Amino acid sequence: MKYIILTIILAGCTTTVEDKEWKDIYDSEDWRKKFDDCRDFLYIDDNSWHWCMQSRGYDMTQYEKKVANRKQELEQEKKDNTVIAIDTRYSNGKWTEQTTWYGSGKKITEFADKRKKTVEDS
Repeated sequence: MKYIILTIILAGCTTTVEDKEWKDIYDSEDWRKKFDDCRDFLYIDDNSWHWCMQSRGYDMTQYEKKVANRKQELEQEKKDNTVIAIDTRYSNGKWTEQTTWYGSGKKITEFADKRKKTVEDS
């Protein structure tokens, strides 16, 4: 049994891996030049950016809908996480209760007294 396991380990160690070259029609230098040209002039206008990059056949928009949806989700998340107001209540020089309102309408009330749990209202 030991002989079989030793043979398998040695056989695995002696095999060589073929050195494969990158074979693709993609020319990184050409793409980089086109990227720099488009970035300099059209980076701010998204539609022009895509048009410029596609003019040489670089289709960078295969996930365009997913990217647009993700951008919209991130913008909404940013708005939702924006703090609208903070109300801190003090008693005898120490804070006792702090309420934070967010853009999504969420309200979180924290208490200095650790026996009370944080309350989250939607």
